[in-house]
Amino acid sequence: MRTPFLAILILLFSSVASAADRAPRVAGVMVDGASLHTRSLGTGPIAIVLHGGPDFDHRYLLPAFDEFGDLFELVYYDQRGRGRSANGVRAEDVTLASELRDLDAVRRHYGSDQAILIGHSWGTVLALEYALRHPTHVSRLILMNPAPASAADLELLRSHYAKKLGAEALEQQRAILKSAPYVAGDPEAVAARYRIHFRPAFAREDSYRLLTAAMESEFRRQGK
Repeated sequence: MRTPFLAILILLFSSVASAADRAPRVAGVMVDGASLHTRSLGTGPIAIVLHGGPDFDHRYLLPAFDEFGDLFELVYYDQRGRGRSANGVRAEDVTLASELRDLDAVRRHYGSDQAILIGHSWGTVLALEYALRHPTHVSRLILMNPAPASAADLELLRSHYAKKLGAEALEQQRAILKSAPYVAGDPEAVAARYRIHFRPAFAREDSYRLLTAAMESEFRRQGK
């Protein structure tokens, strides 16, 4: 039995459309003098991805997160002052209020009245705060490795973190945080801090080295 020519065309163009849907689309969103770098991919309900940090940009989530492009239109963005959203941004320009305005501007730019928010680590703070202040603009919350949501939880986390890291490493990290290079945003100092911070999170040495190498490269690329 021959496959009808029309069916062949439908299959051909559907595969082309699928490939186009999975091709990343890049745009800039202007908010209060800052240009936020955004990257979207996939089709379906809008899902805004809020990266962790707050020193990182969205790229550590790639390529794994792109697999969800079959379910959602994923919208990533580098938060103000990080990654490709860092140009012309001063430290004092970045506050929780500015972060929430930026998120709202990204949502509106992509035409979503009710967005799904996918937050990782620090990104869960933004997701929760935004949902509390703009509940009608959020349809779902997906929170991964969430930050503490109460003062009691914060104290519990700090206690657990100190035990896991160890007294010596904790003191080394505190010294880096107080140092002039770290305060000035020196990439080497920032990378040194996170080498200590993430060490207890890995059972495998190769996985730890893979993360720290990628992280240090990104910090150097971004600059102060």
